[in-house]
Amino acid sequence: MNDNHENAKKIVKTPVLLVAGLNDKLVKPQGTIDLYQELSTPDKKLMTIRSGEHLIFEQGQCSPQVFLLVVGWLESHAGKGRTVKQPNREH
Repeated sequence: MNDNHENAKKIVKTPVLLVAGLNDKLVKPQGTIDLYQELSTPDKKLMTIRSGEHLIFEQGQCSPQVFLLVVGWLESHAGKGRTVKQPNREH
């Protein structure tokens, strides 16, 4: 985990979304905020969830609002400057 901040500095072009629960008892929210600040990419977003704990996306913890925010971010970045090849599927 000590390399996280150094590795964050190396992320220059890749979009990054970080989601932190402010009630997280396992990972201090400030650690996620610090990591966010170390990211070199200009295309970064930090979502803090006031009532969120460590397992934000577990069943029963992910509110529809959080889900929609994450989906919105993903949709806004889908295919952005990238070509995605669909796998060949045999039926």
